[in-house]
Amino acid sequence: LLLAQPDGGILEGLVTNFCVIQQDDALPGMQLVTCGPSTPTLRGIMLARVIEAAEALGLAVVLEPPATSGRARWREAFVTNCLRGLQPVSRISCPASNLCGLDPFDCELSCVVGGVTSALQAEVLRLQHWLPTSELLLL
Repeated sequence: LLLAQPDGGILEGLVTNFCVIQQDDALPGMQLVTCGPSTPTLRGIMLARVIEAAEALGLAVVLEPPATSGRARWREAFVTNCLRGLQPVSRISCPASNLCGLDPFDCELSCVVGGVTSALQAEVLRLQHWLPTSELLLL
């Protein structure tokens, strides 16, 4: 379940942040698009790691809600949270009964786990800071 704005910008899932990898119209290459601090969403810990990983990989980051009107440029999509990491999304559907009044659509992404998503997953793992068990506090 994804929450959207009346203009079609996708904000987040119930317990996840939503990201797309899209083809950039102005520049060659791909860009990560996800909500930024000016949107009414909760920026999760994993999303912060994904943005850090994207920057480390030289991927352009656009901090605005992914627009459903631009879904033809979407190549990959995923949701994030701190328990499950990056979870690829293969299909996004908007039923006719949606509360925003958006035109219904069904967007199937050609690749479930794309190259950019895979690279981000690997870079996030590399960036993780692990504490030795001996340093964990037990309550």
